[in-house]
Amino acid sequence: MTLVTDVTDATFAEAVLQAEKPVIVDFWAEWCGPCRRLSPVLEQLAAEHADRVDVVKVNVDENREVAGRYRIISIPAVLVFAGARSRRRCAARSRSPCSSGSSPASSAPRSDRRDASRSVIGSAAMRLRSVMRLR
Repeated sequence: MTLVTDVTDATFAEAVLQAEKPVIVDFWAEWCGPCRRLSPVLEQLAAEHADRVDVVKVNVDENREVAGRYRIISIPAVLVFAGARSRRRCAARSRSPCSSGSSPASSAPRSDRRDASRSVIGSAAMRLRSVMRLR
């Protein structure tokens, strides 16, 4: 049983933007070798932190609307959403492999509220960076 769910253009808003927990979103394609290598890491993260974070996958070949909205130009790309906003972005070909605030909505002031999900997000970013052989 997999804890990583596939989402589409039609289900993205409900599964990610309206989620109560932070959501790690993997943008991938079947033909992408690095995407296949990243998949077991995401499965492990989903299993280890199922109570604090959701993990979903978006196939960019089949779901171009969502990929375009978040300016996914290379894959694998991983965005972390919390409170309907993209908080962190990790991409294979980025100057800053994991940066904060990648969507237009992320320019809004950050909440001062601290929660347990921040450590999970930081941990996920570190693992993703090492698996994707960045930095």
